[in-house]
Amino acid sequence: MRGCVRWWNFTETPDVKPFSRKNRPFYGQNICLRNLLKKDANRKYLAWLKDPDVNKFMAKGLPSTLRELQKYRRTINESGRDMIFAVVVKKSGKHIGNSTLQEIDRCKKTAVFGILIGDTGEWGKGYGKEATALTLRYGFDCLGLEEIRLGVYSAHIPAIELYKRSGFKINKKTPEKVFMNIKKERFKRLEGL
Repeated sequence: MRGCVRWWNFTETPDVKPFSRKNRPFYGQNICLRNLLKKDANRKYLAWLKDPDVNKFMAKGLPSTLRELQKYRRTINESGRDMIFAVVVKKSGKHIGNSTLQEIDRCKKTAVFGILIGDTGEWGKGYGKEATALTLRYGFDCLGLEEIRLGVYSAHIPAIELYKRSGFKINKKTPEKVFMNIKKERFKRLEGL
């Protein structure tokens, strides 16, 4: 359970609990994942969601006001089935995006992954790949998941390539979407390389 000692450990309880301020960040080489705090759901975050370059491949119905954004953050944190992590650059402490594990099913040991690097000035620096790896590691090592899935728009080629480089495999394609998954065994094998 590498990394869980430095962060929170949900393996002892059957339910996923909402984050609290006492939880410590999960560190990678250049970024860390930490709780998404109330202060993070701010105008900058809202601007990411309104930026056409950022939201082009995101689901419809995104929060459009600060109140809606705060409610979204609170709903995820209180759901018991979803987790949202702030992606933070270690050197600067700058919040540049989020990653999620949603629809966490403790019986089937599965979840759905999502990521947003909203700060376009930070694109192309490898932060998305590192945040993906950290989130997967947390899901597999700390939550005991066996499979993590995702869905992505077919036209979002850079994301599909990132997911492939992170070990996800395509298991279904439609004209609109690509569905991918990664199993714990494959992740561990790739992580050992």
